[in-house]
Amino acid sequence: METLNNLSRVLQGLILAGLAMRVVVCMIKLTHEEEEQARYKKRIRNCIIAAIITQIIFIIKDLLVSYLGSGY
Repeated sequence: METLNNLSRVLQGLILAGLAMRVVVCMIKLTHEEEEQARYKKRIRNCIIAAIITQIIFIIKDLLVSYLGSGY
């Protein structure tokens, strides 16, 4: 079970790091391509929403495991 917890933490970190990099890239493109501002602002908003959803999923998983037990 500890291996799954470690894998979950690593996956969570990778997802957040990827989304953070996506936001940085969109912000850089936002400064250079002013005619596409609406598109990049929407992409940044979607990345933030995805980060929130992934955090909620991992929190719910941890709550369920702690409440119901690991099953072993």
